[in-house]
Amino acid sequence: ELYELLRLVSEDDNEFEIENIEKININIDIPQEGEIAKLFEDSIKKKVLSFGNPKVLEDLNTAIENNNCSNTVISSVEEAKAMIKKYDIDVVFCDLSAGQFEEDAPELNVEDVESDGRTFFRYVCENTDIPVYIVCDENDIYSEAELFSLSKGGCRGKVDLTKPEELESAVEVILERLHHQK
Repeated sequence: ELYELLRLVSEDDNEFEIENIEKININIDIPQEGEIAKLFEDSIKKKVLSFGNPKVLEDLNTAIENNNCSNTVISSVEEAKAMIKKYDIDVVFCDLSAGQFEEDAPELNVEDVESDGRTFFRYVCENTDIPVYIVCDENDIYSEAELFSLSKGGCRGKVDLTKPEELESAVEVILERLHHQK
């Protein structure tokens, strides 16, 4: 259908010009039940690794488990590395401020701060192809430049813990993206 539309628009005697087309919408009506719907269904339980302080990640943990995933919360870099080597982890959520050294000033950029979370983030991005999302609470305010730098380093996005009412839907969107990428 799209090919036919473009063919008609490109004909010489057509009253429309292709330059005037701003948007083309394509809708596919897939039944909610039946054999076709099963092709798009995610029936495999995802394995999630959340790195950081369990108290900080409590709401995230609930949102992940409400999306039918198994989640492990770890705050030790060595334990987290061992978990990645031992299990087939689908996605990592990482709190970059976990294990932050007290002498680091809060006005430093995220790239200049050393923490267990930052160490684990670099490890996952440099040594695996597991998607990594950073988690932010009220203490983590990242500038656009910092987020851009993190994305260049391998971060797929951020999850905002300060909005617990949106947390479950944010996790659902991330899991749906993972399903479509496989």
